[in-house]
Amino acid sequence: MSNAFEGRGEDAAQMFQEEGLKTALLLSGETAFAQIRPGLEAGCIPVGFCLDVGAKTDFLKHLTPANLAGHCAVVLDVSRQGSPLALLRELRERCPAQMKIVAIGSANDLGFYRQALAAGADEYFAQPLPVDELLQAMRTLLNLDAAACPLRLGRMVAVFGTHGGAGAGTVAAGLAQMFALEHGRSTALVDSNTLSPTAGSAVGSDLPGNLGLLLDEAEEIDSVLVDQIIQRPVEDLALLDGYDGIDVQRSIKSANVEALIELLGNRYRYQVWRVNGGSGALKPLVLKQADIVLLVLGGALPSARAVPDVVQWLGEHNPGARLILVYNTPSPNPPVPAESFEDLTGRKIHFTIPYQKTFGEDQLKNVRFNQPSHCMHKIFSSITNDILGVQCHHCSWLRRLFK
Repeated sequence: MSNAFEGRGEDAAQMFQEEGLKTALLLSGETAFAQIRPGLEAGCIPVGFCLDVGAKTDFLKHLTPANLAGHCAVVLDVSRQGSPLALLRELRERCPAQMKIVAIGSANDLGFYRQALAAGADEYFAQPLPVDELLQAMRTLLNLDAAACPLRLGRMVAVFGTHGGAGAGTVAAGLAQMFALEHGRSTALVDSNTLSPTAGSAVGSDLPGNLGLLLDEAEEIDSVLVDQIIQRPVEDLALLDGYDGIDVQRSIKSANVEALIELLGNRYRYQVWRVNGGSGALKPLVLKQADIVLLVLGGALPSARAVPDVVQWLGEHNPGARLILVYNTPSPNPPVPAESFEDLTGRKIHFTIPYQKTFGEDQLKNVRFNQPSHCMHKIFSSITNDILGVQCHHCSWLRRLFK
């Protein structure tokens, strides 16, 4: 069965579906199923056998080989079990050697994590469960991820602006600050446009960085060098950017870019890169390795010219990346409406950022994107919830008043 998953990206996911191989869920309570099952299925991991185990200790006695036939993975909740490690060992003995086991427990410490792996789990998560991280771990265990790059623990989001002024810097900054402050994810924000960096100022930092110098002249990227240029404008958020003058010419080393991506991926749950024409040689290196690409359309003719080329390039060089189209409305009456982009690309516009007259005022007052009073809080909340697989139910102020 292991040979069935040697493919990558969409081809591997398609093969995964055609073979009828599924993941079994042995969880506690309806809430757990409602939280986990949609997230896995949205990530192209079909769910098969389901069993509410609760605090029952004898459910394995009634679990037959037929229940797990056609399955290649099991997600097991041991949080309410009196002897979770013994349960894991017994499940491992009952399962085929190639079956992946992901355990969910209540203990949140490195010692128990190692014990769980020694007992037979391939991965372990402590509650409260981050569904996006569970999905990523499952895709990694089943070799479904498409990125042809060194294995990273964290997810990489590239925000690509189709032309200058499209708003990629603002979108990247908004997502990074939402990941860090709204959802508590450790996040690195990287503005690779050293000709006109804007992401830093959008999160409240106007200090010049040395990203270009690091990627150009460093002999070898390591944690010490990176720590020297990292800024921390807010908690859980690291900023890397830089400004190069007109006369500065840099020869970006691809090995340094790849090393930085891997280092950030192993240190932060999310890394958000802003890329566009001013990113130079960094642009293809970043886009090739991104797990998610947000294509920011500016409602202008340059965007209309650039979008087909970018979509085609991504299809050829990183077909496994999830592509999200974001239409930014920089003026009340943009020359190219969102519907025109949908006709041009044959793809749906996933999110539309309405024209925000008060955005400049919020930025001058240093209002953070995660604050409800920020004019773009709602749209960035929707985008980050979508990326994280978090369901958010909004209700009116009147309903909240009488709740």
